[in-house]
Amino acid sequence: MLAEQQGRPAQAGAIVKAITERLARVGALGDVETALTTGVRAGGSRPAVDLREEDKNMGVGARLLALTTCGLLLAVAGCSGDEPAPEPPGASVTSAAPSPTVDPAEAKARADALAVYAAYRTAYQAAVAKADFRSKDLPKYVAEPLLGQVRNAFSQMNDAGVISRGESIWNGQAVDVQLDAEPPVVTIEDCRDTSAVVTVDRKTGKPAPAPSNQAKKYIVVSKAKQVDGTWYVFESTGDRSRTC
Repeated sequence: MLAEQQGRPAQAGAIVKAITERLARVGALGDVETALTTGVRAGGSRPAVDLREEDKNMGVGARLLALTTCGLLLAVAGCSGDEPAPEPPGASVTSAAPSPTVDPAEAKARADALAVYAAYRTAYQAAVAKADFRSKDLPKYVAEPLLGQVRNAFSQMNDAGVISRGESIWNGQAVDVQLDAEPPVVTIEDCRDTSAVVTVDRKTGKPAPAPSNQAKKYIVVSKAKQVDGTWYVFESTGDRSRTC
């Protein structure tokens, strides 16, 4: 069987050569070669032979020979093993799972809430470095009751003569969106890293006494609400028992 299969291309090749030699004598070889080359390069797709009126020197017999040659070459190409192997029984094509649909309104609420949260953290960092309880930037991003709590904490720091040095690392993620609430609320969870933060005496710059057993990295849960189209952070609670 193998010897028979190997002999077919050679036999077919000899036939093709003989036919093309005959076609060359009637001026049809150029068109045939183009068609055959196209068929081979396309991986076996059926080539088309140009039978337009411009080949006036080509007789009916030559045209039939050209078509026969093309069909023969296709048969040879088909025997060469270029066709894809049949799919095994039971094999199935697995389609990719559709991407989950994202509600545009929810996506916008998340983005807006995270943006105001980032602005709040920046304003907070600037104010805590001076114990500035009169900060004019905080009210732009913070609403009650958080605004009053932050100002009170900074006022106590100012009275104690201490300020904060170093910056916290924040990485807030919106974990819940309640657009049906009145007002709409987005919950943000963050891992606050205070490893580089130290409270110091305002005058001497020396570190102030601080509990040694406090976690430096812990979870902070904040909430932002939308009021008249503007988002504000109105709640923020740190839990040093939840390390991260």
